[in-house]
Amino acid sequence: MKKILLFIISMSQDDSLTKEQELFLLYIGILMSFGGILWGSITLYYGLYFQASIPLTYSVITFFNFLYMNYSKNFETAKSIQLLISLALPFLFQLSLGGFIPSGSVILWSTLAVFGALTYKESTSVRTWMVLFVVIIIVSAVLDNEVAKYAIDVPVSISTLLFAINIIAVMLILFGLLFYFIESEKKLKIVLADSLETLTTTQKQLVENEKMASLGGLVAGVAHEINTPIGVSVTAASLLKHTSDEFVKLYEAKTVKQSDFENFISIAGSSTGMILQNLERAASLINSFKSISVDQTSGELREINIKGYINSIILSLHNKIKKTQHEVVVECDENLMLNIKAGEVAQVVSNLIDNSLLHAFPNIDIGHILVKVEFKHNILHILYKDDGIGLNKVAQKKFFEPFFTTKRNKGGSGLGTHIIYNIVTHSFGGKIELKSEENEGIEINMYLPIEGAHNV
Repeated sequence: MKKILLFIISMSQDDSLTKEQELFLLYIGILMSFGGILWGSITLYYGLYFQASIPLTYSVITFFNFLYMNYSKNFETAKSIQLLISLALPFLFQLSLGGFIPSGSVILWSTLAVFGALTYKESTSVRTWMVLFVVIIIVSAVLDNEVAKYAIDVPVSISTLLFAINIIAVMLILFGLLFYFIESEKKLKIVLADSLETLTTTQKQLVENEKMASLGGLVAGVAHEINTPIGVSVTAASLLKHTSDEFVKLYEAKTVKQSDFENFISIAGSSTGMILQNLERAASLINSFKSISVDQTSGELREINIKGYINSIILSLHNKIKKTQHEVVVECDENLMLNIKAGEVAQVVSNLIDNSLLHAFPNIDIGHILVKVEFKHNILHILYKDDGIGLNKVAQKKFFEPFFTTKRNKGGSGLGTHIIYNIVTHSFGGKIELKSEENEGIEINMYLPIEGAHNV
């Protein structure tokens, strides 16, 4: 039967929770219908046709109500109808049989209506059905003496048997429904746990992807930066080669003049100087990229000069910064050396600068960014400030939440600040504080516990 019910419910377009509620209501309706058929058959056997019509009517109404629910998809209306007849018809059936004793307290079946009310999402609705149940019990007690006058003649042994049947049947049904409810809750918890694990894994993967995307942006930025000094070097080398070729021709023709020789020396000197200067810049960019990229992928401890390393990070972001007139200033002791997870520092600083460039200066031509570093009592204090547009109250509360961004259509993933938060609080075991007001910029204080610092 369960497979049939599951098939019927599966045709619904409702969510899984509503489907569970629908299945729960179906169980109540079907089990009470069996009880209705049982009671209807017993009363028919004794020739009580009017009394028999009440429980049999319950079964008929239940059948058509479930058909209505299946075709209309109106679960709420069908539920109300089912609970109403589950509450009212046992009450009417008991009255028709002459009260509590002749019927074996058949009104006990109405408790299933209260149990079925648990499918309501609002606690007030459940309380309402409980109050209605108490009311009909009180009304039944008040009317019991009156209806007893019209009670059918039932032997005490039969009345006792009816009591036993009603109590056992209702308790078995309640136990079965409660067992189903508990098992469904267990299954739901397992599904939720699996979903949470999947979401956690997905989030971690997205964070890693964001880190790799940051590294990819670093590669693109450094590649673009390297193009300029290499291009200048190629141009200077081409000029030097052309001048050398011309000078060789003059030399072979023995027509070299003093001015030709001086011109060659001048061009050779300026070209080689230009080549050397730009190749040194390219080498510096490559070294910065190599250092930062290895750090970001390894996550290992390494002794670094903090100010020099942060300047290298800013240099790797130069391609983004130079498109604006914004200024980035680093204040730090030039001799501060730390044995630290350098890649984590690179992630924090680069994500903060990226965040400011994307969000802080939409209508500001010249913005200012400050990275101030101090080390005291084995705590590395990194102060990050910009004088941009700041954050409203909502953005302040959600600033470090994953996937929160106001620039999703402009490339914001909402993971940059979340990565910063995780690095500071989890990787370093430190703390991070945010201060901001609208149109007053942003200030972020990070406190990282560090061992092994020294000045050289």
